[in-house]
Amino acid sequence: MEKIRPKKVADLIKREISSLIPILMRNHSVGFITITHVRMTDDLGIAYVYFTDMAGIEKAKDSLEKLDEALGFIRSKLAKHLHLRIVPNLKFFIDDSLSYANHIETIIKKIHKDDDHH
Repeated sequence: MEKIRPKKVADLIKREISSLIPILMRNHSVGFITITHVRMTDDLGIAYVYFTDMAGIEKAKDSLEKLDEALGFIRSKLAKHLHLRIVPNLKFFIDDSLSYANHIETIIKKIHKDDDHH
């Protein structure tokens, strides 16, 4: 069972980082990203932040580097808005679930197409 407090803090962090995306794009060369979800440790010490980049996986790798470079900026903005005693450490990850889902869908379509020909 997921604890309520980490979930609430994760939702807040997702919203706050999402609101920073235009600044990150303009000032830190981050691509056109979307924060897909945030998962917190139970002690609220670490936030695992997952994102996608509309330009694809290669650009997402660049965005990951830029996000890591902008960690200090992001954490300082979170500190101003979250009102937590300690701002969690942020760890960014490329969310490849959409590309994985597309890959699975392609396989399923191929199977159905092959079945139609037999």
